[in-house]
Amino acid sequence: MKWNCLFALTAYLFLFAGEAVAVERVLVFDDVKKTDLQANFQSDCVATQPPSNFQKLQRVPTKSNAFFLYFDPSLIEPARFGKFFDYTFYVAVAGSNPPVWYSCGTQVYTQGAFLDRSETAHFTIKVGGAIDDGALDIPLHSIASRDFIEITSVTKPAKVDLSQSTGIELSLHNLLPDQDLLVEPSIQATASHPGYWVSTNNVKLEDAVSKEIIRIPPGESSLVRLRLEPNKIPTLLATLGSVKPDAAHENITAVVSYRSDLGGVSRTKPVNIVVRFTPSLVSLIVALLAGSLLGTLAAQFLPGTWKGFYAMGQRAARGIVFSFVAELFAMLLVALGSKFVFLQFDLDPWQFLPVLFIGFAISGGKEVLSYMGLMKQQNATAENA
Repeated sequence: MKWNCLFALTAYLFLFAGEAVAVERVLVFDDVKKTDLQANFQSDCVATQPPSNFQKLQRVPTKSNAFFLYFDPSLIEPARFGKFFDYTFYVAVAGSNPPVWYSCGTQVYTQGAFLDRSETAHFTIKVGGAIDDGALDIPLHSIASRDFIEITSVTKPAKVDLSQSTGIELSLHNLLPDQDLLVEPSIQATASHPGYWVSTNNVKLEDAVSKEIIRIPPGESSLVRLRLEPNKIPTLLATLGSVKPDAAHENITAVVSYRSDLGGVSRTKPVNIVVRFTPSLVSLIVALLAGSLLGTLAAQFLPGTWKGFYAMGQRAARGIVFSFVAELFAMLLVALGSKFVFLQFDLDPWQFLPVLFIGFAISGGKEVLSYMGLMKQQNATAENA
């Protein structure tokens, strides 16, 4: 009796395995082989009812219209352990009554350091004695460690205006050829000087279109702002010793999370952002006035220059006017991409100390500069040239 049961169980298992094999062979994909990409498909199909939204799915007929293959790319998901991707296809037998449908869960294994993209995959469908084939474009995703995004600051170094809390403007460029890139607004940010910022927690990227997710079309760029609010006093003090236009005040490391659309693997991209603070316009006006008055006062202490308070007031007024003209001229040059070189110093007219020096030099005049040795050094350099 035991042997009969064992033989019956064995026969049932063989029969079940044969039926399973037959079901699995309903949908078969050919391997995709490219120079930088290989994809293998393993489909397991079972009979099912037509999905409620099948009219909204992508539909591809076979060559002789014997079958229809339905596909929803938005249902692609990476497997838990990241070795393959789960796809769901539906096979419908054309003209069948009642409808004959199969749901085909498909595991797609990809290899190669390729950028996520779509490729044409050839497939064969076999139901009963009927067989037919076709082809469709399928999004394929990579598990290799490659960057799909390029992140740069719009200005180098990135400028942070202390008079406005606009954040740091960044450019996000999608490197994928035919798939959208989805960027998470929430990022991780660390600063070399945390005291320069109100907070580096809960930092977000913002664009002009979306609040929840930043979508970048293939091959295009999107301008976003990294929302970091500076502490006004510490950052203003950090600018006091800054003279050169390319000097950095701060370094921010931001880790951006993103993925390709239609089921891509989540990835991270760390980027180092060199930051330069720009004082407020009020601070620059104060620096210019202070430098101008200081230059005028210094000129009055030179031997033989004192001519009374009225003359000093007139010189102070002229110095302030000329200082403002020089400052506006310097700002215009820098805005047009040129450099403002004054007494061999490459100055940034948007920083506190250079503006103070411009006001001092213009109002003090060549007498003060000669007395300090700056004009002598300038003349000697010109003669040697």
